[in-house]
Amino acid sequence: MTAPAPPPTEDHLARLVQVFYERARAHPGLGPLFNTAIADWEHHLGVVQDFWSHALLGTQR
Repeated sequence: MTAPAPPPTEDHLARLVQVFYERARAHPGLGPLFNTAIADWEHHLGVVQDFWSHALLGTQR
C-alpha cells in the first residue's frame, strides 16, 4: 500500500500555475488567445494562485 500524497503547499501551487501558463502561452492554438486576453501577466498569475490557494488550502486570499 502506498502512502497518500502530501497536501499541496503554496510553493506547489505557484509552480503549477507558472508551468500551466508557460505551456498554454506556448501552445499554437491557445497561446494567442491567452496573450490577447491577458495584458498584465504578473497580476493574472497572482489572482489565479490566490484562487487555488483559497480553494485547496483554505486561505482567505
